[in-house]
Amino acid sequence: MKEQSKAEAQSKAMEQSKAKEQLKAKAQSQAKARSKARPQAKAQSQAQTPSRAEAAASLRIGGANVRACAFNTVVVGTGAAGYNAACRLHGLGQRDVAIVTEGVGVGTSRNAGSDKQTYYKLTLAGGEADSVREMAETLFAGGCVDGDIALCEAALSAQSFFRLVELGVPFPRNRYGEHVGYKTDHDPRRRATSAGPYTSRLMTERLQEDAEARGIPVYDGMQAVRVVVEGGACRGVLCYAAADRGYALFFCRNLVLATGGPAGMYADSVYPAGQCGATGIALEAGAAGRNLTEWQYGLASVAPRWNVSGTFMQALPRFVSTGPDGGGGREFLRDYFRSEGDMLDSVFLKGYQWPFDARKVASGGSSAIDILVHLERAGGRRVFLDYRRNPRGGGLDFSLLGGEARAYLEKAGACFGTPLDRLLRMNSPAVDFYRDRGVDLAAEPLEIALCAQHNNGGLAVGRHWQTSVEGLFAAGEAAATHGVYRPGGSALNAGQAGSARAAMHIAARRAGSARAGGLSPEGRRQVEEILALAATALRGGSGSNGEDGESGGVVPSGGVAPDGESGAAQGAGDGVAPDGGARDGRGEARGRESGAKGDGAQEDGASALALWDRAARRMSRVGGPIRDARRIGEAIAETKAELASLAQTVRASGDELGAVFRLRDVLICQLVYLSAMEDYARAGGKSRGSAIYADPNGGKPYDWLPDDLAFALDDGSLGNLVQEASYANGEPAFSWRDARPIPDSDDFFENVWREFREGGGD
Repeated sequence: MKEQSKAEAQSKAMEQSKAKEQLKAKAQSQAKARSKARPQAKAQSQAQTPSRAEAAASLRIGGANVRACAFNTVVVGTGAAGYNAACRLHGLGQRDVAIVTEGVGVGTSRNAGSDKQTYYKLTLAGGEADSVREMAETLFAGGCVDGDIALCEAALSAQSFFRLVELGVPFPRNRYGEHVGYKTDHDPRRRATSAGPYTSRLMTERLQEDAEARGIPVYDGMQAVRVVVEGGACRGVLCYAAADRGYALFFCRNLVLATGGPAGMYADSVYPAGQCGATGIALEAGAAGRNLTEWQYGLASVAPRWNVSGTFMQALPRFVSTGPDGGGGREFLRDYFRSEGDMLDSVFLKGYQWPFDARKVASGGSSAIDILVHLERAGGRRVFLDYRRNPRGGGLDFSLLGGEARAYLEKAGACFGTPLDRLLRMNSPAVDFYRDRGVDLAAEPLEIALCAQHNNGGLAVGRHWQTSVEGLFAAGEAAATHGVYRPGGSALNAGQAGSARAAMHIAARRAGSARAGGLSPEGRRQVEEILALAATALRGGSGSNGEDGESGGVVPSGGVAPDGESGAAQGAGDGVAPDGGARDGRGEARGRESGAKGDGAQEDGASALALWDRAARRMSRVGGPIRDARRIGEAIAETKAELASLAQTVRASGDELGAVFRLRDVLICQLVYLSAMEDYARAGGKSRGSAIYADPNGGKPYDWLPDDLAFALDDGSLGNLVQEASYANGEPAFSWRDARPIPDSDDFFENVWREFREGGGD
């Protein structure tokens, strides 16, 4: 038996090695194709930056050579918010700016979407009255939202939207030039618009073209691993260059984190596998967190990761549960509804009401579907959507549907056939999307889970999107500008408005050159801590810890890492998803690693990937949409112990070193986020937004709910209170305050004009 186990382990190791080699080859091919596709943009970028690279200094820290360079502003991230921050700064006259990214091709903005991805803006068509103030009030009404932040996002809404239009994002307009809209969730007006399933991708591509045309240097293949702070102010960011296993220190006066939400925390996630976030290193640097408890969860396919909202549900597919091996399939929804018509109506409404909502469980609404999917998976089973047959088999009796569902399907001409027939009729690109990614809905079911989709909280920012650390800004999902609820699509507007606000403030108030080199003992200690962790993790592994004299790989590029390989693949964590599965070229999870040691790991340690996998699964189980204070407390203790002993337990080969740094960031995030949930429950918080908190004194809206899922809805008593988090010396701490109201400013024109002339409107 031991020989057989050894043979199986060797076979598995060979398969993993082969998968990595295939990914590397694919990444190189993509890099070549990308270089050919953008030769002019690449030439422009490199033509304006060689002197910067040549002038870079080399520092000797902790036995390693760390390449260093300096900019006024460094933007981390190449999503829509990151590119916009850099382009806005350049347009305002700040030329001393650079972008740092793990991979130009990865991230949520470029790789996420839905059947109709929404952008939320001020009403710009028709006779329906709207105003900046009204939009701010809608955002403020989400609960736990600061009014000045809501007003800024509303005030810059039209400007940000029309800038995207001018850049070429194809938002639809009618024959008179009006940008018409529709209502989205939590929206009293028709403010929503869409450029289709890939709205955020189109935004990112157009903003990238703008950045390339401006010649803004992009340092690709750079993973931000430590924000360096001296005397309470940001001094720069330390990056790990996976391509040559070196380090780069970017000194700057201003650092804009546009790294997205901390998606790496969760195993059940609809975030693209290349999106992990960097919130942990910002919390570690002293930046405060805000509303960390507030997430949005929803049903999504697991491979590829994609929201199954809108017409995916309105086509009325079968919900099938199977054993772990895919056998023993059975439809399970009908057992929990009073009638087949009630079941079909709930599935249909799930398309409109996609985010999981505690209120729509308590009222017997469509979020019961989410709970049932969660319970099946918690019991060790898998859940699939099957579009090949109607629910219960045979033909579908459309007379069983309620008025809203039947009227919709009749108007769409979709009262016929199978779920696939209806989906093709209403939204054929949705079928094409999966076919292009290797899933033929006509031949196989689609596996789904209740997944993390968006963090409404994040890093606390003020009205200029600066965090509590001087010179450290956050934009996009990394910034906590939402509360318990938010209108659908408001995140895209927030990313554009927030990055613009940060750029305006930096250009007006924070000009000047950054000083390279000469780290204080405080800053040097922070860098040495990261280098020491890497050296310890590499013990017994293959590869260099940086002591071979390599420069650290600081090379500005149009998408090519120092050795010519694609920074996209390296930036995605060496091509391995948080769940331990190898990724294909689209960053999707493929298969799972069941805790096996990574290549080169010692017997007395655990691979970073295995530890990350375990931590992410724990977070989905304990800190996801279903929360229990007792289990959260146990998870906090486990997470704290893992973080404290990380240097002694984690082992990695050189190829996996990026995952070590990612694991560290994830564990910091999990510790602070779980502690925030515990603090919320201790403060008397009940179920709200997209989370249910178990409460033995609560009720069960359904008899089939387990006793440990009794809960009570939030009564609104904490709705105007903002929870803020701090993290120091390994311990989170929390405080509560009233949300700031929407400002009532004196808008008498002459006064505003004078203030603008004197202070630039900042």
